This record gives sequence, structure tokens and C-alpha cells, in this order.
Amino acid sequence: MFRGELGMVPLLHELLGDKSPQVRARSALILGQIACPSSTEPLAAALTDPERAVRVAGKLARYSRFISERRREDTATLPPASGPSFPR
Repeated sequence: MFRGELGMVPLLHELLGDKSPQVRARSALILGQIACPSSTEPLAAALTDPERAVRVAGKLARYSRFISERRREDTATLPPASGPSFPR
């Protein structure tokens, strides 16, 4: 849903410091979905947030990024599909 929305990343980094734990948690989750490399340090900071919900969201975001990276690696190494060819 948010993948590729790199323009949102700076705002989401800023929102990780919001006074509302719900805003911080949601920002972390969205950053995990975007899977932008520049979010590594801000998400690491979420892991030490005083609110448990934000720490959990930070862990889920990092896991989501890990899965996205693995999926990219796996699909990059797939052999070309073989099967019937269709006339163009």
C-alpha cells in the first residue's frame, strides 16, 4: 500500500518523536511497510520508546523490512519462467 512512497519518509521520521504513542506506533508500522533504508536508525530508536506499543510496532516494522528484503533477494535469484510461449 505505501511501498514506494519515499516522499513520506521524512515526515514519518519526525512523527516517531510525536507526543502521542499511537502516532509514534503507526509511524513505525508505516515505515516498516515502506522499507526505506534511511529508516534503520529511526526504527532502532523506536525499540527503546517508553511505551510498549511503540516498541512492539518498531519490532514489527523491522521484521516487515526484513521480510521485504528477503522477498526481493528471493525473487532476484529466481530463474526465468519456462513454459509455453505465446505468439505476440
